[in-house]
Amino acid sequence: MKRFFPVLAVFLSACAGTSTEPDYDAARQMIPKGPRADEIRERFHVSLYGSWEDGELSVVLGAMEMFPNKDLSGLEFYRMPRGEERGGRYDLGRVTVREPTLDIVLHELGHAVHSRCPSRAKLDAQLQAALGFAAYCSASSWSDGAGGPRRGFVSPYAAMNVEECVAESVAAAKLWSRRGRGPLGEADRSDERFALVFEILDAHGLTDDEDREEIRKIGLSSPQR
Repeated sequence: MKRFFPVLAVFLSACAGTSTEPDYDAARQMIPKGPRADEIRERFHVSLYGSWEDGELSVVLGAMEMFPNKDLSGLEFYRMPRGEERGGRYDLGRVTVREPTLDIVLHELGHAVHSRCPSRAKLDAQLQAALGFAAYCSASSWSDGAGGPRRGFVSPYAAMNVEECVAESVAAAKLWSRRGRGPLGEADRSDERFALVFEILDAHGLTDDEDREEIRKIGLSSPQR
């Protein structure tokens, strides 16, 4: 079965100490034009910089539409060339994309909605209490070399810290509810930690009705839900 590592490539080079800072000043000189770029800016009130292809912008639009109840205004999206650092990055309202796949854009938007969550401190504390974040993994695999969801974490990368857990879990919820794919299809239904993670995210508004219903259908919710 195909394994799901939405951001496996994102931080591998960064973890190895080989990442370089993107040239944001240069990217700001490139403003994408066309109907797709205009639609994204007008509907979501975000900024687009860099050399975006139309198909790549369609990916961004599709990802943003999966957050119907979230205010994404003010975000800046930068399309950077793939280099030593791959995947994507989120920092203070800035979404940097080197590999514009749906999985990666959803992950970075997961960081964005987490950073804007009014009850973030409580959310983070609840996830810490539910899961703990011991040295279970590297960026790419569990300590035994395997991948996939485990111990309430949707991927090995999710076990790195609370921030990555939220971003990976939000992305997983969206991929499952809208595309019917991703790590939730492989999650152990008998492990109540998976249900608890998504109930915590839902309680703090990081998932929506469609996510909740599709997650419930596969048994990753408490009986009372």
